[in-house]
Amino acid sequence: MGDRSSSQAVNQDEVLIVEDDNLLASAIKRNLEVRGYGATIAAGADDANRLITPAFPNMVLLDIDLPDGLGWDVARRLRAVGNDACVIVISGMRPNERLVTETGCRGFLEKPFPIEALIRQVEQALHPQSDARREAELLEDAGLQPSLPDGAT
Repeated sequence: MGDRSSSQAVNQDEVLIVEDDNLLASAIKRNLEVRGYGATIAAGADDANRLITPAFPNMVLLDIDLPDGLGWDVARRLRAVGNDACVIVISGMRPNERLVTETGCRGFLEKPFPIEALIRQVEQALHPQSDARREAELLEDAGLQPSLPDGAT
């Protein structure tokens, strides 16, 4: 079952990490917790589906290819219980655009990715800012070329 022993988050944001690679999931969890986020690991679709409620989580970091199912089904379950949490796909393959739209995913990082890129996406999604630099970083993380306004750094 999922590891829900995280300390109480300072900012009350709760992130569900749905990832079967234990080393990656643990590294993500540690990096989120030191920044004040609550973090829970679900090693598969069944674990994730047991943890999801209308109020938990605020965000899901979602691998697609899980040992016991597809991440897309977890995203559908999230929506079916009335949870509108932000979903960021973390996967070794590009997601299907139709499924991204259907499940309301708001971000994507292709594995392997720098942990800083993931943290930026989490912070941007949970605490949006209109900062042009922040948007440029997200585009760079996705492998796209940002175009900054004159004078922005």
